[in-house]
Amino acid sequence: VLPLGIGLLSLALMGLLLTILTGTAQATVASDIAAGVPLETVIANGLAAGLSFEAVISQAVEAGAETGALIKAALAQGIDLSRIFAALLAKGVDVAEMMTAARAAAGLDCQVIADAAMAAGAELAEVRAALSSLNYPGAETYTYAPPAPPVAPAGAGPQPWPGGGGGGGYVASPSQ
Repeated sequence: VLPLGIGLLSLALMGLLLTILTGTAQATVASDIAAGVPLETVIANGLAAGLSFEAVISQAVEAGAETGALIKAALAQGIDLSRIFAALLAKGVDVAEMMTAARAAAGLDCQVIADAAMAAGAELAEVRAALSSLNYPGAETYTYAPPAPPVAPAGAGPQPWPGGGGGGGYVASPSQ
């Protein structure tokens, strides 16, 4: 057991270290963007520094990263479009801006973009308006159907016990 003074000192040092590391990660995203580092690399650097993807996007938006380029870079990193949209929506990026940027920067299908926006929590009316501005036929009647849960592979789930359940073999009786 450490004396109270040493325990408090170690807690203070750990707090200072955490503050420095968090500040360093924040500075990495902003400074990388300011230095013109490609956004794919900015995202990779932020993740490597221990930031969540959502924190990287948040800091990138605050640093002035262009929405379309950010979407394209995140897709290149293998991030799901609905997760990208959710992070952008959390930063207050407009649904129409986000969807238009995804269409222009990544060339994605309007239905895919709309479904991702809905999965990320966008409002149906906003998604329909964005689809209309993208000249999507049927924008006014677009509806979102969440994906069905995956089908369980054959053999998954409860299985009956093998064999017939009988004991077989020699069992001693109480009379023996």
